Amino acid sequence: MTSSPLHLTRRRANVAGATALVASGEIHGYLFLAQGYHAVPVIGPLCAVQAVAGVALGLVLVGRARRALRLAGAALALSSAAGFLLSSAAGLFGFHDTFAAPGAVLALVVEVLAGVLLVL
Repeated sequence: MTSSPLHLTRRRANVAGATALVASGEIHGYLFLAQGYHAVPVIGPLCAVQAVAGVALGLVLVGRARRALRLAGAALALSSAAGFLLSSAAGLFGFHDTFAAPGAVLALVVEVLAGVLLVL
């Protein structure tokens, strides 16, 4: 039995989106553990949650491509990107982030990529 081209495209998009979600989680883990974000009130714990959730959900998505899980992954990725943009533009919970922060641009790119790929 051969899979349809549409099925294969969706599967590839899901794996790529899941990989991007894991990458985002890894970046946030690095920020939390090695770049001092653990000491930032509110943002620090959110960074840790995003790290764990991104890696865990990304790994689950590689094996299970259920629509609800894909949408949850997209929501996680895009909300993380939106939080960074808000934090860098106006501040969030008293914290102002910057595009010069370690991994900031890379995290933003992989989060938007994950969000787009996981809703296909």
